[in-house]
Amino acid sequence: MYNVGDYRRELIGSEVAHEFWDPENVTMYAKRTEIAERCLEDALAGLSNHSCVIFDATNATMARRQMLRETVKAKDPQIGILV
Repeated sequence: MYNVGDYRRELIGSEVAHEFWDPENVTMYAKRTEIAERCLEDALAGLSNHSCVIFDATNATMARRQMLRETVKAKDPQIGILV
């Protein structure tokens, strides 16, 4: 399982200010996206050793779900994804 929260805690720590989650904060949005993309890259790389991986993240916005679909499709159109 590839958990974005685990990546966030590893990269920036477990204590984050409210501003980190503020959808209007462009800098923090970019950081959250960067962490999710790093986790997704690792999950996709994990498919070389497994037939299934779990990418565990909130993925609450349509934009984030679209990014997931596009990234997976670009990696390999044959990969199935449930969002």
